[in-house]
Amino acid sequence: MTGGQLVAAAGERFGLFFSVTRSQVYRELPALTEEALLRLGKQGPRASQQYVITARASGRSSTGSPPAATPTPSAARWCCGCCTRGR
Repeated sequence: MTGGQLVAAAGERFGLFFSVTRSQVYRELPALTEEALLRLGKQGPRASQQYVITARASGRSSTGSPPAATPTPSAARWCCGCCTRGR
């Protein structure tokens, strides 16, 4: 999926609850790639860049088993905060 496709998909799925802007998505894509949660896919027309979810992001190792390590504190960055409100 490209960043534009991600924005459209988020709008379809979450649009009734909150909005996702293009700037939010495009700001996070490089960070997610750097943390090995995404990898670069094919370059598309007009310099669009596809991103692919990695095994690490899907919660599976290359052998298909769940990861042995617990999520790092930086993983909380991706949480909407719903599980930490009121603490």
